[in-house]
Amino acid sequence: IKSELGIISGKNTPNKLIIQKVSKNDNIVLEGVEFQLWLKSDGQEKANTYQTDKNGRITVQRLAPGTYCYQESKTLDGYILDSTVREFTVASDGKINGQTSITITVENDYIKLDLSKVDASTGGYVAGAKMALYKGEEKVASWTSGNSAYRIEKIAAGEYTLVEEAAPNGYQLAESITFTVVNKAEVQSISMKNLKYTDLTVVKKIK
Repeated sequence: IKSELGIISGKNTPNKLIIQKVSKNDNIVLEGVEFQLWLKSDGQEKANTYQTDKNGRITVQRLAPGTYCYQESKTLDGYILDSTVREFTVASDGKINGQTSITITVENDYIKLDLSKVDASTGGYVAGAKMALYKGEEKVASWTSGNSAYRIEKIAAGEYTLVEEAAPNGYQLAESITFTVVNKAEVQSISMKNLKYTDLTVVKKIK
């Protein structure tokens, strides 16, 4: 039995490597994430590419002895690519890091976006505004502002427009804001300011 990575014969201990891909914090399994796997001595140019299944797993069996490297090469929209190159060793008896079967769990962090509606004068949160977020012509989210930022997680990178569809009582309708969401783990924050209407009293005197 042969492969590009090299396969041990049936006389040796059959081995199994499982790469488990999950979302950070919530441990949701991620289907469709790609990894490259290669024998270190061969170099990455001879890597094989694998994709996680519906259970978030890549399974490789009967690896020949040697030191191997693996690296995430493509992730899902809304997640941060983990480009760390990791290693493991297959011994002459076929065991991987001393075990016949090994599962390696790799987490993916994700994009986090905080959208705030604030008073232009005080900087405090403004509740009751009808808000919407668009990507091009598509509305991707809608909500009513409250006394904290509205968070969207695992949103794809790209250009978005924040729109106030209806202002709360006493406030003017704000202009839309166009901004870019980038691929990074740190929270990205956007604030839209509301101006209050000013009461004007006119006193008419008769001479």
